[in-house]
Amino acid sequence: MIDPKEKYLLELSLLKGILDNKQDFFLAISNGFSPELFDDPRNATLAKHFMGYYEATQKAPAADTLYEYLFISPKKVSDQEFKSFYQRELSNPFLAPVRDVKERLMLFHDDKSEQKLRKLVKGVDSVSGQFQGLDLLVQMNKQITELIYEHCYKYTQARNNYDVAESLVKSIVEQRSGKAREYIPTGFKYIDRKIIGFHRKNIAIIGARPSMGKTAFMLQLKRNLCRAGYKVGIFSIEMDAESLMSRDLSEATGIDSLRIDSGQLTDEEMELVNSKAIELADMDFVVDDNGYQTAETITTTAHHWKLTGKADIILIDYLGLIKITSNKGRHDLDLGEITGAFREFSKATGVPVVIFAQLNREVEKRLDKRPMLSDLRDSGNIEQDANTVMFLYRPDYYALNPFKEEKNKFFTKEGQLVDKSEYFEVIIAKQRRGKIGTVPLRYQKHLHHFETLEVRHAEDEATAKILDSFADPF
Repeated sequence: MIDPKEKYLLELSLLKGILDNKQDFFLAISNGFSPELFDDPRNATLAKHFMGYYEATQKAPAADTLYEYLFISPKKVSDQEFKSFYQRELSNPFLAPVRDVKERLMLFHDDKSEQKLRKLVKGVDSVSGQFQGLDLLVQMNKQITELIYEHCYKYTQARNNYDVAESLVKSIVEQRSGKAREYIPTGFKYIDRKIIGFHRKNIAIIGARPSMGKTAFMLQLKRNLCRAGYKVGIFSIEMDAESLMSRDLSEATGIDSLRIDSGQLTDEEMELVNSKAIELADMDFVVDDNGYQTAETITTTAHHWKLTGKADIILIDYLGLIKITSNKGRHDLDLGEITGAFREFSKATGVPVVIFAQLNREVEKRLDKRPMLSDLRDSGNIEQDANTVMFLYRPDYYALNPFKEEKNKFFTKEGQLVDKSEYFEVIIAKQRRGKIGTVPLRYQKHLHHFETLEVRHAEDEATAKILDSFADPF
């Protein structure tokens, strides 16, 4: 016999599962969802209100809209005990400020927030003159969100110097123990030694010319981060989610991506693909592959991912495909406004944003084709906004021999000398709190896979050794 407490939790988990999930809610009612299915009286009452809301609005219930329907004028439920149960068990804590604003606007008509909201609503006509359709909705949502946060911050006390000092010391202690609270490591051992990781309240820029492997590097970052326990949100403006998954499958199975895309697989390989596809689906990441993105649509979705616990870090592929909604008369300033919006988002939420960018053609005019910071100048303020700027570079793409000077030798994890066709460099050109320099990697293009290379100094082969004995988990 099932313990009553366990049954209560099972019933509640079902209700939580269909709340805020339109597809699951309609699937449930199509399969006979009813209050009579629940033994616990609170769960049965909640199920009854789910159905009542649906019958009244013809919409699936969501945490905030159902709360407003039940407890805000005109109230459907006056039972304070049930209201407390709802707030405790079903409300996302980030919805509390929204509910607070709504209730205060309904109950206290002299509240200044109500006046601001009325003013905002009156300004819809002027806003709609500049924006249309989805862009108008995004702009309105942005303004209302700013009002809500302004309302909340009135009750938030500024931290004093002792609080700041305590937080800093705690961060240093965690850093010493290998837990970099202020950073999210890339998963590449020698890159993290130089930059520590992606700072949680800053943006990072990763730039490259076409065909250098931007998307492949982004996917490797995603895999590294997921394996380390982080949740990753990806905005893939250029490629659809299926194409990204295909590249992940190639890396996971060791099968050339061209063969996977063409379907030219043996039965054994097909079985392996099916198995690995399930493993990839279980990884903690989410992809928005909408081909039309603005800074506003990206930050709005990113806020949602943050509030619903779906993303600890955001990856954007890539900057040049984001639509510009401002009109400053200069392309560089318009792009600078986009990166400025991402910097503000990161600072406010503690979610780092990693933006991939395509470099200008000045790179091609140099003999060594090696990118530098000046190649970002056409992109306005992005160098200034970014905490970290890195470049991706493949000498073999330009038919250049990376081992010409033979100062160092680079070895794979199997202990073999890396082939020049697989030699790859990550150039750390700017880092506010770390070191700049170059980190060599191995890039297997047909598998979209990157891994750490070990460096041995050729000048003194007798005493040369691998940089350290720590194995790279990626």
